[in-house]
Amino acid sequence: MDDSFYDAASNFFTRNFSTILQLGSQALDHLKRDDLDKKLRAAYSAYLYRAAYHYGRTKSFFFREAPTPIYDFYVPVHLTYRADDKDRTLADVTLDSITSVTNTAVIIAQAGAGKSMLLRHLMLHTIHVSDQVPVFLELRNVEGGILDAIASSLTSFGFDLGPEYVDLGIRRGHFALILDGFDEVKQELRTTFSAQIEDLAKRGPNCPIIVSSRPDDLFSGWDGFQEMNVDPLTRDEACEVVQKLPFDEGVKRKFLNDLQKTLFQRHRSFC
Repeated sequence: MDDSFYDAASNFFTRNFSTILQLGSQALDHLKRDDLDKKLRAAYSAYLYRAAYHYGRTKSFFFREAPTPIYDFYVPVHLTYRADDKDRTLADVTLDSITSVTNTAVIIAQAGAGKSMLLRHLMLHTIHVSDQVPVFLELRNVEGGILDAIASSLTSFGFDLGPEYVDLGIRRGHFALILDGFDEVKQELRTTFSAQIEDLAKRGPNCPIIVSSRPDDLFSGWDGFQEMNVDPLTRDEACEVVQKLPFDEGVKRKFLNDLQKTLFQRHRSFC
């Protein structure tokens, strides 16, 4: 287990104690102050640690045998979006940098461009620095309503403060909703999920909602959602990806040499 996740969970609770206590005093007003403090600390510590540990590690095409910490192979990407009739770029992509532009965004790219890794990065970075509790959902696994899935995800990682607390937290902007893979939702559920996501944005206007997907015309109808496109990798970024792969060092050196010379330019459309 990674001690840094314990530290991040503890620091989050300390950093945001007054906000958490205000929410708890309203949603859990039947508890005495000492009992409330203990329950809140236990719930936040459990959730933030377990969620960070779960989403901070994953298998991939190159790391198949066991979940690997994402920062062992994650390479930061840039986002491009349209504002005031100009293309603009986010070079340092965090929840804070996205919400400086919009509170509701759709991260768009084709398959394999790193959308899910970017969202996992947003999840972990938010726990370390933000005042909002990130909730990560893989939309392909959501069976019923998205709001129910949010409450279920929180509870499954130890955040057992009840639906009233979660609903109040969304309305107060205490949570950040990170919804991965809209394009993987079954076709017959997309219209329903689309309406539910828009409803969440209205229910909690101060609650960031970040959705990832391949391109879809449906997003043009999402009122208030800013589309942001994942930029292709630069040559240097492509080389950084290769350097992090678990291959023979000699093979990697040869591949990197070819990449620097002509390979990247010939196959740029794949990056």
